[in-house]
Amino acid sequence: AAFAQKAYGEAVSQANRALGIMAGDAAALKLKNDAEARQNDARTQAERDRNFASAMESGRAAYDQTNYTEALGQVNLALGINSRDAAALKLKSDIEARQSEIVAAQELERRYKQAMDTGRAALSRGEYGTALTQANAALGEKPDDPAATKLKTDAQAAQKRIQTEAELGRNYQTAIDAARAAYRKKDYDGALTQVNLALGIRKDDPTALKLKG
Repeated sequence: AAFAQKAYGEAVSQANRALGIMAGDAAALKLKNDAEARQNDARTQAERDRNFASAMESGRAAYDQTNYTEALGQVNLALGINSRDAAALKLKSDIEARQSEIVAAQELERRYKQAMDTGRAALSRGEYGTALTQANAALGEKPDDPAATKLKTDAQAAQKRIQTEAELGRNYQTAIDAARAAYRKKDYDGALTQVNLALGIRKDDPTALKLKG
């Protein structure tokens, strides 16, 4: 009765009493051996349950502290005890998701830094197109980032300055050429007008001043 009710300690005691009365009785010996085996199984299972619970508790604590490497190690210990446990499988999935997020964030930061370093170096060398490209790459990683936005603004301003200077240079040369042509034709008023245009672009320019006379 005790064995059927899983009271294995009591079953062992009963078997021992029976063996005290009839030493070597096969049925009593079998009852004792079976009860002791079940006791051992129960102790082993209890130990496994304690170890599982301890690993899960440690895993959750490490997860809460964002120590995902430790958390994963603990949850793997738990799954080594019970590979199908739903709570352990979910915790492992959550840990791996956070680890993936960290890796992705680190990779984003690496790409951002590389773009910013390359862009700043290009800006310092006067390679404004490259600087602008790299600034846009950095903004692709971190939209509205102040540092990348400033790099882009600086590169655009430098490009615009170069374009403006080139346009003024062309306008100056056009005015000088026109002034010389007018002078050769003795169109002095026309020549003076063109020279003044040139001086409006490059004040105190020696060539324009000499032509103006």
